[in-house]
Amino acid sequence: MKQRIFLAPCVVALALCLDGVLHYCSAHEGPVLPLAPNERKNFVEQIRTHHVSVRNGSGVLIMLPNNMVGVVTGYHVVANVGTRRLHAELPIVFHDKRKIFASVRFTDPERDLAVIELNETFSSRYRKFIAPIGNAEAVYVSQPIAVMGNPFDYKDTFVTGIISAIRSILEYGPLMNIAPTGNEKIFQVDVHVHPGNSGGGLYNYNGQLLGIVVGSFFTQAEARSEDITFVVPINELYKFLHEKYSDEKKPKKEKPWLGIQVEPISFDEFRTLDQTLKECVTENSLLIKKVFNDSPASKGKLEFMDIICAIGEEIFLKDPLAFSFEIAKRKPGDTITLKIAREKSLLDISIRLGVALQGSPSVEIKPSR
Repeated sequence: MKQRIFLAPCVVALALCLDGVLHYCSAHEGPVLPLAPNERKNFVEQIRTHHVSVRNGSGVLIMLPNNMVGVVTGYHVVANVGTRRLHAELPIVFHDKRKIFASVRFTDPERDLAVIELNETFSSRYRKFIAPIGNAEAVYVSQPIAVMGNPFDYKDTFVTGIISAIRSILEYGPLMNIAPTGNEKIFQVDVHVHPGNSGGGLYNYNGQLLGIVVGSFFTQAEARSEDITFVVPINELYKFLHEKYSDEKKPKKEKPWLGIQVEPISFDEFRTLDQTLKECVTENSLLIKKVFNDSPASKGKLEFMDIICAIGEEIFLKDPLAFSFEIAKRKPGDTITLKIAREKSLLDISIRLGVALQGSPSVEIKPSR
């Protein structure tokens, strides 16, 4: 008989590697409960039935506030980066290999979420496969978790890890459509995810959905690049959904639009900069990877590979999401001045912000995943 193992939460991830047994740990119950081999198989199969493929990413079957079945995934999974418009018909593949095409009902670009509502036929067919919802408020640092996704298009890939931090969404995320309440959270997780995992579910060891993987961002220290993966808690998703369904007929608030795609400057790019630019450019500066046609940025003469150092003279950048946060705080029609490094010159470029298309972010961030 296999001996029952009791472990503190902080060493659960190590136990997963050493004894090959999945464990469920509760901050309140104390003991770690091992799953037998047949239970592990059932656990993975249960999660797989909730999982779907959406375009080149992942998704999860959930119950929507209007009692229809929906698929939640990542905004960048369903959005056409080149035009900022959503794909009209998205391929969705269920666990039983059935493939359908559907359109997006709601998006939340700032949290990188999108929701697809199934019609009555498929809502009825897949209602029994919706993911059970866990209590995201009870999640704790070091809690063991599991993720199902399609990394590099390898379907139904199952990985495990832990919650490494619980942060304010405003610490890493831009401003939402409504004024932030200050208590919105985002999970930082230590788990191996890759392109194709975006939109996949994060589960506790009871098989309950705790959140949606929205991607990874990278930090750079010297020549090393480290990925940090973020997950939007499921309660934040449902808060967004209830707002959307209840406010569907209300006038939409206009958001500002700059019309660029940015990413952090790389270590190699920073190292090779002309010395005259380093008084402005830092490792937190942003590289413009795309300027959208007929956008405020293109009219303001921003260019591909320009480096954004600061907004005005006072607001220096921390990361892409902090920049997006600052732009989103403004209104359409406001004028901003960006300090730009271009070749060997430092420029101050003033731009009048436009109006973002419905469902589009103020600034598009190129995902590292």
